[in-house]
Amino acid sequence: MSTATSALPNNDAVLGLIRGLVGDRKVRVLDLGGGSGVYAVAIAADGHTVQVLDHSNDALATLARRAESAGVGDRVTGRNVDLDNVREPIEVDSADIVLCHRVLEFVGSPQDILSAAAAALPAGGTLSVVAANRPGAALSRIISGRLEEADAILDDSVPGPAGRRFDADELTELLESLDLQVTHVRGVGLLGELNPAEAEASGARELAQRVAADPFLARAAPLLHIVAVRGNGA
Repeated sequence: MSTATSALPNNDAVLGLIRGLVGDRKVRVLDLGGGSGVYAVAIAADGHTVQVLDHSNDALATLARRAESAGVGDRVTGRNVDLDNVREPIEVDSADIVLCHRVLEFVGSPQDILSAAAAALPAGGTLSVVAANRPGAALSRIISGRLEEADAILDDSVPGPAGRRFDADELTELLESLDLQVTHVRGVGLLGELNPAEAEASGARELAQRVAADPFLARAAPLLHIVAVRGNGA
């Protein structure tokens, strides 16, 4: 299960927001579906502790190698877990921040895994979700002239290899039903999706940060990045 966005500048946009929310605190991070550590190793390098739950032993082995190579092996742990039955391995109030990046597309019940994520957080804890954006997927097909595919995506009749897709209102409603208050709705992936040749160009990271924060472009991006805070009654 991949946790990476479509190009490095977009990963930076996600990490940039998380780092801004954390500030100078040292926090416990739970990374659901964190796989090979695209986010986990970078976060651990900031001094935080990260536990990664993933279904792939190969990905977890890569995570361990990356963490050791980066000198953060003592702050990163990985466990093999069936993400469709994730509640039991998660301890209540065990993390200050939970990452659920590129996971909802592939699990049997997005609501179940988000509920488990919420249970891992104390009141005031933060959940970061990255998921495929249905309108953004349709837009990329329209731009490339694949109109029938765009029409099917908007009808939600063709899940495709990328799995399930969402829109911002749908994810917001789902999170709020779990007593999670949405604080940020951002879009990532536009640089990698619409102009991949320029994704590593000079200034791409700075532009990706600006694009992610733009409310109009967020709705058109291939990936949504939504941040929510747990209330007192979740």
